Amino acid sequence: MRLCYACAAQGQLQQAVGHYQQVVAIAQSQTYRDIEAEALANMGSAYRAIGQHKQSIDCHQQSLEISHTLQDKRGEGYSLKDIGNVLFLTGRYDEAIAQYQQSDAIAQVIEDPQLKIECLQGLGSDYTVQREFTQAMVCFESVQSLA
Repeated sequence: MRLCYACAAQGQLQQAVGHYQQVVAIAQSQTYRDIEAEALANMGSAYRAIGQHKQSIDCHQQSLEISHTLQDKRGEGYSLKDIGNVLFLTGRYDEAIAQYQQSDAIAQVIEDPQLKIECLQGLGSDYTVQREFTQAMVCFESVQSLA
């Protein structure tokens, strides 16, 4: 996985995707579901960065399903948030809000302040684009109180 991270950090995202695909295949063959979920999540982020939104959502959705099977609430929360990010980029704002809200609920339960902040930032941005400024301000003020 370190090679994947190195490629991504250097902006070699297509190479990173290729390496993540290899990690996923190995993890599947060895039934390392947690590693598979992490690699899929990272591959989804790389796809998002290169504008391949459908592939990004597919990877994050697969990571979400594995995290759910493993009862990994943190993984579920971050997958939902990442799906929300991609939906936001593609202009599917109501769907993005639903993902962020689910992720935020998980962040509350598992007491993960970083996830909560990222969800609130996503919600705030989404509400701003939709010109729902009061709701956006509530989100951004909540981020400030958590930071």
